[in-house]
Amino acid sequence: MEESRENISPTWEDIFFNSGENETDINDSKKRMKEEFVKEFLRIKADFKSVLYKDDDKAITDFIDDIPYKLNKLHIQARHYNEHYFSCIITDEEVDLLANLEHQKWVNEMDAGDREYEGSSHEDTRAHPDLKQFPDINATRQRFYRELIYTIPVIFVQCGYELFKPAEEEFRNIRQLEYLARAIHARYCMLMKNINEEIIKDSIYERLSIVDDENRKNFLKDYDDLAEDIKSSNIDTAYHIATKLLSIGYAIEEGDSGTEQILLYLSKSDIETMAKLEHERWAWEKRLGGWIYAPERNNKKKKHNCLVPYSELPELEKEKDRDQVKLYPALIKAINFKVVPLSPEQSKNISYIPQQRKLLDETKLTVEIIREKLLGDAQKVNEYGNTQNIKDQLSNTIEGLSFAIDSLNMAAGIQQNILPSKIYFQTCLPESFILFKPKDILSGDFYFVSKQNNNVIFAAADCTGHSTSAALLSMICSNYIDQAVNDKHITDPSAIICFVYKKLVSFMKRHYNTVISDHGMEIAICTFIPVTRTLFYAGVKRPLYVFRNGKLEILKPWKVTSRGYESVIECTEPSQELHLRKGNTMYMFSDGYPDQFGGPRHRNYSIQQFKHLLEGIQPLSILEQYTTLNNTIEQWKSHDPENITEQTDDILVIGVRV
Repeated sequence: MEESRENISPTWEDIFFNSGENETDINDSKKRMKEEFVKEFLRIKADFKSVLYKDDDKAITDFIDDIPYKLNKLHIQARHYNEHYFSCIITDEEVDLLANLEHQKWVNEMDAGDREYEGSSHEDTRAHPDLKQFPDINATRQRFYRELIYTIPVIFVQCGYELFKPAEEEFRNIRQLEYLARAIHARYCMLMKNINEEIIKDSIYERLSIVDDENRKNFLKDYDDLAEDIKSSNIDTAYHIATKLLSIGYAIEEGDSGTEQILLYLSKSDIETMAKLEHERWAWEKRLGGWIYAPERNNKKKKHNCLVPYSELPELEKEKDRDQVKLYPALIKAINFKVVPLSPEQSKNISYIPQQRKLLDETKLTVEIIREKLLGDAQKVNEYGNTQNIKDQLSNTIEGLSFAIDSLNMAAGIQQNILPSKIYFQTCLPESFILFKPKDILSGDFYFVSKQNNNVIFAAADCTGHSTSAALLSMICSNYIDQAVNDKHITDPSAIICFVYKKLVSFMKRHYNTVISDHGMEIAICTFIPVTRTLFYAGVKRPLYVFRNGKLEILKPWKVTSRGYESVIECTEPSQELHLRKGNTMYMFSDGYPDQFGGPRHRNYSIQQFKHLLEGIQPLSILEQYTTLNNTIEQWKSHDPENITEQTDDILVIGVRV
């Protein structure tokens, strides 16, 4: 249920952050804002003459009065700025949320005036085609509402205020800004030098006509000699590097003096998430500078065709934003700052984490294609029976598919919530990575981590079986491990395994006298004591690989006898103990990586190749190891570009450096 305005009732005093403004000041600010909004509103109305809306005076008054509610909805506040203001990234989704609210107010007022929906507008019958939900209205009306929302930060800046999100403030370090701004300028100077000397050919910056004579002049200047507007743009970009890192679960901190900082690895989804935010940042910088959307770009009139949501941006423009954010890890390292993962408590208030499962989106699209194709073909069928009956049967089939997709979506969300976040894993074990690549939407592999006093308990597990059954078993087993560690406070790996398998065998025998032989769990589990660098390990069918002084040591798991997984609970082998040194590295993994088919002979990768690969990456940083492992298996699958091998099993590899 949507929260009511009466329950929130935000006021203008709530919006102005520690401003010390009295009622007179606030009323004066509101008056100035109304004056500025009148100009913007009349411009928008002139650009969207075909859009039926409210009476001008009423629209202006309602919009201004509703600003505190809108900003409160997005947890945004306002504060005075001095010489420089920063743009506030209000995402495309947040803009559409507010646009939706604006549309709904208009619909309600139209309903109150006895207006009703009809496919076309007829004044005499008081009908209108836009009396429907925001996603269903035409693109012109959607853009009209978005333009109204875009004016809010603009009028605040014109009245001496900048908008900001308080949840982000603790992650900003003003000292970073000039360092990063200077590093950004230095990077572009080097880029232009390489373009001029043809070291970089066919640059995206040239294809987009970004490199012109004026830019070339700026890139020959020192940072201190730049024009103020260019400096401001660099500083705004630097200010929001922190924002973009928050969107993928990281913060920036000052590095330790003399310590080499690790280069952050960005996955494709990380790059896409940050690129979207970079476009939104750029768009707000432009709007605050007086630019507006137009189908054709006109620099003199401050009109730009790219002031659109990221989803509507041409692919080449998106590639420019991707290219920009790929630079950030090197920039941060260059100024000796470090990137650290957010804790679960820190990340819960950050609103930028938008990732959705690509496979689900593609499957939904497939269902829509099936729907259109089959229902279209059904119209042509006469000789096989009643057309309506066939259409009904096809509709039922499609509904079943859609229901299955929704169910998988929900199950995937539940499974994702059960897994600890990778950020939390890195909080417990800072020098670590998790390479987790489910074969399908649901995974039989899972990982676990928890802290108990000075102990870090972590595990990699593979539940046998297939697809949904394996995923269901993984959630049950994960819950049993959680009970052992966090409820029973068991920290010894051997004891944890015994506890879990007793529960598992009892569960599997609940309705039968025997355990189904091909359903169970393979696991490697460790307890690490950082203070003494002591490691304890136990496993079932999954070994632990440890590299000490560049040499591989294999800690072997328990053997499972002919009695299957029931034999595990009778095992009395103690946990194996190792004393590690700084720089030692350990790996636990499921069988998905070495079993993956591909390569020139279309065979599995093999455990021997996997060992050699791990030996070869020992000199690399932990993040570079992750990149190498990920790239290697992807190249193995796609050795033949015309016949790419599908993933054959879930893949899970965990690496930890002491």
